Amino acid sequence: MKFSFRFLMVLVFVAGFVSLANTTNATAAPYPVTFRTADITDHPQKNDSKADKESKEEKEVEAFRVSLIPVENAEAVRLFLQKEEGKRLSVRLKSPGGDALIYFHTDKKPANIYRKLNFTDAPEGVYTVEVSDGKQTIVKKIVLERTRYEVRTKLAVE
Repeated sequence: MKFSFRFLMVLVFVAGFVSLANTTNATAAPYPVTFRTADITDHPQKNDSKADKESKEEKEVEAFRVSLIPVENAEAVRLFLQKEEGKRLSVRLKSPGGDALIYFHTDKKPANIYRKLNFTDAPEGVYTVEVSDGKQTIVKKIVLERTRYEVRTKLAVE
């Protein structure tokens, strides 16, 4: 399973890079954009035996996986979900103020889901992506920072 997931991630990265390179109307952002993603999922711990904890953690990890990949030269992030067939996931993107910007449920059939989250005109801040199957919730944060360069011209006449 690990090999196929890694292979799939490399394939997605290469396909995205090739499609981005082949796009003739691709426009670069007027200034550099930095995306930082982090996993802030909390796993509550109960007073179970060590073997029970390990088996529960393994089941949680196997339920579904969430990956966020920044798109180069664009203000966008690719959301990649890998899940078991027959399971539905709910996905929510929240703004820095906590409002839900995007909310959708996945279909039961496909095991791999791709979505592109576009932040072109979005304000800077910390966005959160919550993915849940009803039993487990994974929360990842996206930090949107724009770097603006200021040009100063100094003219001296002697």
